[in-house]
Amino acid sequence: MDTKKTGTVLLGNTRIIPGNNSYLAVENGTDIVVKRTSVFEIVLCGRISGVTQNTGASFSLVNTETNDVISDLAFVLEAGNTPNMDFSEKTVVDIYGPTRLQVKTTINGSDEISFSEINVLLKSYIA
Repeated sequence: MDTKKTGTVLLGNTRIIPGNNSYLAVENGTDIVVKRTSVFEIVLCGRISGVTQNTGASFSLVNTETNDVISDLAFVLEAGNTPNMDFSEKTVVDIYGPTRLQVKTTINGSDEISFSEINVLLKSYIA
């Protein structure tokens, strides 16, 4: 979902295939629950808009148990001359479950920043 706030992103439409998945769930509208340890292919993408000379922003996929960013999936647009940027990254990583993942945003400054088109795709490969 689009947001202009710092914090945990509310997940919009979600789809888990198959529906009786023993690896992933979505809870509280914000948490991607990894039920079991597995190898995951993860794609994270999105757009940051409205960056100014005084205000920058970032978003990332975070393991809430360890507070670590998952496999460098952090996108930063520093304050400066580039007001908008699209980001996309794909990685393959071991995630040790059970744990929870969240997309988090930060705004460094006081100007209004928009986060949009944020999408997360996780595909499990049986470990």
